[in-house]
Amino acid sequence: MRINLLQLLGGDEARERALEELLSSVISAYEEDVHLDKKIEGYISLVPLLKKVFEESVEVKVGENSYTLSLESVDKEELLRLFEEKVKGKWLLAVDESQQSGDLILNQSYFFRGSLAYGLKVTNKEDEDREKILAVLSSFKVAEETYPLKDKLDLQTYIQNLLVTLYSLIVLIAKGEDVYGVFIDGPLIRDIHHFLFITFNREELLELFKLDPKLKEELGNEGWISKGFYSEFLGKNITVEVLAGGKLLDYILSSPAYEEVLELLSGRGHEEEKLRLTFSYYGGWEEVKKRKVIPGIVIYFFLLRLLSDLAREEGILVHGIVKASHRSKEFLRFYYSKAFTKLAERNLRFRYKLYGTGLFPVDEDKMLRFSERLKRGEISRVLLEEMSLTDDHLIAFCLDFKADRANFTLPVEIRRHRSKRANREEVFEIEKEFRVATAPYGSATTEEQTFWLERVLLDTILPQDTYKFYMLYLRTSELKFPLRVEFSAANLERAKEIASVVYLLSSVYRNYGIPVILKYADFLVRVSTRMIQRLSRGLLKDKLLKELMEVAESLEPGSQEIMKMLMYEFKRDFYTR
Repeated sequence: MRINLLQLLGGDEARERALEELLSSVISAYEEDVHLDKKIEGYISLVPLLKKVFEESVEVKVGENSYTLSLESVDKEELLRLFEEKVKGKWLLAVDESQQSGDLILNQSYFFRGSLAYGLKVTNKEDEDREKILAVLSSFKVAEETYPLKDKLDLQTYIQNLLVTLYSLIVLIAKGEDVYGVFIDGPLIRDIHHFLFITFNREELLELFKLDPKLKEELGNEGWISKGFYSEFLGKNITVEVLAGGKLLDYILSSPAYEEVLELLSGRGHEEEKLRLTFSYYGGWEEVKKRKVIPGIVIYFFLLRLLSDLAREEGILVHGIVKASHRSKEFLRFYYSKAFTKLAERNLRFRYKLYGTGLFPVDEDKMLRFSERLKRGEISRVLLEEMSLTDDHLIAFCLDFKADRANFTLPVEIRRHRSKRANREEVFEIEKEFRVATAPYGSATTEEQTFWLERVLLDTILPQDTYKFYMLYLRTSELKFPLRVEFSAANLERAKEIASVVYLLSSVYRNYGIPVILKYADFLVRVSTRMIQRLSRGLLKDKLLKELMEVAESLEPGSQEIMKMLMYEFKRDFYTR
């Protein structure tokens, strides 16, 4: 099968990069194979066949739901109409983060985490306040780098992002402003495997939750700070004042849902006993029961639930905007591999084309055996393992970029935060004749992790019959890989609108390929490395100076003179403060 590469790539730089990465992977894996040239030709000939799944609108079943893998398009006229009708006169919010870390002396490292919410009102009125920084939350730590510390700081960053989002939305709503949507840089819901047992001291979280402790003092009795939305889940009114002063943490920890979490953990089953042992290692089970040590993932899910409830009540769209993530194979694992195999099974002509690539060697006249090989997951093995295909590569090959229209995939359910058992039962065993040749993928593996995630966290805080999340892929530039746009189940019917607005906001700067408002937030949240390093050294000097002072008090007079000379090296004057 001869393929015209110019025709295949069509001047699309993202496709060129995707093909280059795939071929590099193949050459690296088979560099000593005498049939390497044929392998390369086979993979190149497979690329144009990938799009056939979307062209044929293949349907796959997940749990009780069916999803169609298909492409949709919105033309320029419809794009502009939707933007004018839905967005004009309303606020757009962008939430981004800044993460920095580095090494100091004496095995110490510095860690900076900052989150910022930026707002832009889509209006032509010059007298209106059209843009502002709505919330900033940052934390800084000098410590010895240990195994769980990075995971803890990552989870803290995601909690910060949700807090500034909630605070900004409630401030605008309390002031009577109309908000269209929020664009969060990164996934709306994370792969949480690394965060299942990360814990925080209550004091740590309280400092994080105090978003603006002097707000009441500065504003006095202004009425809007006591406005907010009533959360039936917490049974409390979440106002600007509550968020500013840190009371939301108390509301969460005293809620019936949190009490149920603790009760479930206190059970007498095998899984509960293992979980208590795990928490004894991470912070002490007794401390968890007393609410002095808090599982961070519980707080993350609570905030995600509150944000989802607020957005649904106010009709606000909350998006997660994910740029190229070359590690992600979620779409491939859960949906595409099965759809591709299904198409090959039912379409003889397509099956012959696959056979013609030479990637599935069988006897020439035994197409029946070839069909059986496909059923055994051969497609998945070639796509995911041999070819090292990722979601970004796949969608770049299948989804065309057009300057006058938005092209996107129909949404499918996000599964990364579910357990391996749930994914195996709901995805991989629905149609056993179309098996996926890779191990089930998910955020929990062992029995106790699965119980903690599915039975305790999701059932109690984010029940899956209501709080599902979806994703679609969208081409916004011929220079960049497709964006992954994530949103909640409440907005599933607005998928076309979501794709249209994200496309228009991203078309301003095609070199970036992301909503321009996120680029503004990115510029604003950045803190120079030089400034962070200066702050780090200053804090470390203070720490060492305090320890030296404590040591000096216990030394003999002669040794004290030597200690004073050492402390002089850490003096603080105009130049070193």
